[in-house]
Amino acid sequence: MPPHHKGERTIEELPEDHLATVEVETTIGIGGGQMYAINVREYGFELTFEGFIKAEEMEAWLRESEAILMDAPEKFGVLIDMRTLKPLPDDAQAHVHTGQKHYRKKGMDRSAVVVSHPVTKMQFQRIARETGIYEWERYFDASSRDDWEQAAMNWILDQVDPDL
Repeated sequence: MPPHHKGERTIEELPEDHLATVEVETTIGIGGGQMYAINVREYGFELTFEGFIKAEEMEAWLRESEAILMDAPEKFGVLIDMRTLKPLPDDAQAHVHTGQKHYRKKGMDRSAVVVSHPVTKMQFQRIARETGIYEWERYFDASSRDDWEQAAMNWILDQVDPDL
């Protein structure tokens, strides 16, 4: 399917390694009880959250993010995969507030949030408004959009706004 917007690229046209993980000691993967992962990508970072995450684990994500962001490029994008994340309890949301502000302060220029649950989407839109990153963030509903990955990468790489 051809691009619909000027500057839009298809997944096939993106650099081959745009999703390649860069080896870093501080990358945490899902598994072994972890409900989040942080992966360094060519465009910046891919964050994955799944299941029910308690405040302690979100605090660990925040500490890990702070360590990884020490070596972040001046500007970067973030893909956040929350397709299986359950709504967060209030105490875990406090760490998300801090984390979002930190990513923005360290150079995040755009983020794409992929969700499948409407409550999770509303929760994170509210948090983004409260932390001041809402204008740089776009939301993609994987339960109703087959091309969510393509659209998310178009936003991160080329600023193709899916809401227009």
